[in-house]
Amino acid sequence: MPKLELNAALLSFRVAAAIQNCLIHPISRTYFWTDSSTVRNWIRATASFNQIFVANRVGEIQTLTESDEWHFIPGKLNPADAATRSAIGEDVWPWIWQDGPEFLLQLESAWPTDLPWMAATVELKATKSYHVQITPDPFDWSAVSLDHSYLSSFLKLEGETKNLLKRCQSEAFPEDLTRLKRGKLLRSSSYLLALSPKLGEAEILRLGGRIDRAKLPYDARHPPLLPSKHPLTEKIVEVVHGQMHHAGTDYLFAKLCRHFWVIRGRELSDKAVSALFTCLATRAVHIELAESLSSEDFLLVFRRFIGLFGKPATVQSDNGTNFVGAERELNDLVNQLGKDPKLSQFRKEKMIDYTNQSFQPPRALHFGGAHESFVRSTKRAFPRKKWKSAQENLSVGDIVLLLDPNQPCGLWKIGHVNQVYPGNEGLVRVVKVRTKDGEYTRAIHRLSILKKAAVADVHPKESLPPSSK
Repeated sequence: MPKLELNAALLSFRVAAAIQNCLIHPISRTYFWTDSSTVRNWIRATASFNQIFVANRVGEIQTLTESDEWHFIPGKLNPADAATRSAIGEDVWPWIWQDGPEFLLQLESAWPTDLPWMAATVELKATKSYHVQITPDPFDWSAVSLDHSYLSSFLKLEGETKNLLKRCQSEAFPEDLTRLKRGKLLRSSSYLLALSPKLGEAEILRLGGRIDRAKLPYDARHPPLLPSKHPLTEKIVEVVHGQMHHAGTDYLFAKLCRHFWVIRGRELSDKAVSALFTCLATRAVHIELAESLSSEDFLLVFRRFIGLFGKPATVQSDNGTNFVGAERELNDLVNQLGKDPKLSQFRKEKMIDYTNQSFQPPRALHFGGAHESFVRSTKRAFPRKKWKSAQENLSVGDIVLLLDPNQPCGLWKIGHVNQVYPGNEGLVRVVKVRTKDGEYTRAIHRLSILKKAAVADVHPKESLPPSSK
């Protein structure tokens, strides 16, 4: 309906423009009347803010008229409405079309009161807002001087160390810092989630978790976090390594952990490679650690294996390239290893048939058969799992399923939680479950909740329960 009213207003404007062009004497003042408050507000506002239909017509009206020339008239006084409200018995030609509204014969002060302007939200054009964030000039970390004389005060976070540490964290963990400062949880994709980070003094990001219950100094329980691939971290590791006279990986990593928690710090200190040996007849598995993928380190691992289990008659190998992020580099190294003359000489001396198989292609695990399945099982066994986000506690009355790896799924028991045992931080990790066969004390990772209790009736214990079934 407002669009029809707008067309009527446009028609009246065009008629007025045609009349002015036909008259010899200029018209000093023009009055336009409409009983549509929406049209009135459109004409008073900027035309381009509206959709195309409205914007084009309002724009044409605004080219030759001023907004104060348009006035509001109630519908009952509008002569144009007579055509839409005709009834039987009325005059075919209403008198108001000939004489006009009676209020025009009165003083302008007695005319209908104009309505105040209001923003018309209908037909508004959709707008987009863009936020521009100015990135400051990158900090020149090469200008940061860190040597043995300054290392002690640096590790104690004295002087400008705090500012350098905060700048380092803001470059490495910008989104995590922003969310923690706003009191929000970290995203599930954040690789800091497993560390339960917290903001400490001076808004420095520190290690969190249940280590807070340890009877240690605050800095030892909550060391500041450092990213592994950052110039500041590399400088710290380099200086500490030199100060300790190039000590081993474990010793260096332990020294760093006394002051900072370096993300993947052991990899930054050094890298280790493991070689997996399996017997294709008995499926026995043996794992040896190697310092690198060099020919010398592989032969040392191979010699240790032969010293423990004897000389194999035939050796088959994969290409060992399914390592995320280093596939190309590892591929080149392993290919060089297969072509190394030292390995060939070693095989001749030990009379070992080394079947290369062209080092099975990457991402073709079916070429490897049994040994690839053991590689996958070994990788799954090494990582330690940890809850990364808070889950709702189990409560008394919850219906749960007891997971038993030694029984088929169809024989797993269903029971009700009748006792919970929260820790000092309020998280429930152990509960007591009543089933038709008796009561069982289980850790929550051995339970699967089927239905939450309508009203929790929690009776927590201060300590873990005595051993039971």
